[in-house]
Amino acid sequence: MDKFVGTFTNKLDRKGRVSLPAEYRAVLQRQQSESAALMPALNAEAIAGGGSLYLETLHKRIEGLDPLGEEYNDWVDYIMPNVRNAGWDETGRIVLPEALIELAGLSDSAVFVGRYDHFQIWQPAAWAERQAELAQRHRRPRLSQRSD
Repeated sequence: MDKFVGTFTNKLDRKGRVSLPAEYRAVLQRQQSESAALMPALNAEAIAGGGSLYLETLHKRIEGLDPLGEEYNDWVDYIMPNVRNAGWDETGRIVLPEALIELAGLSDSAVFVGRYDHFQIWQPAAWAERQAELAQRHRRPRLSQRSD
């Protein structure tokens, strides 16, 4: 499958190096991307990442926006100037830029979250909180068991 799925928690060292999950590297390689494009996520205090296909999708989305609109300016002024390419070394580690580490509030570990066409990198406690919110919101009321 050429999609980013699954959740992985990896150690982040003092130099900002973290292992890009092997599953994600495989997706990037199948997409013929030699690096991961990293940028601020618009919908969370997290890092968004993907390959060349994801960047193409973003560019197409931007091209379809009203150049005088707020969403266009959000993408052009906030996201695109902050895109950084991170190639992985022989052990599969990438170096996260300091500005993105700070943005996501990362310290000693990072949670990689598959989002189908891209992935996000979250601070573990923030991701756990997000998951708890989602579980609460989508939990179905249980039918009471009646013994008549």
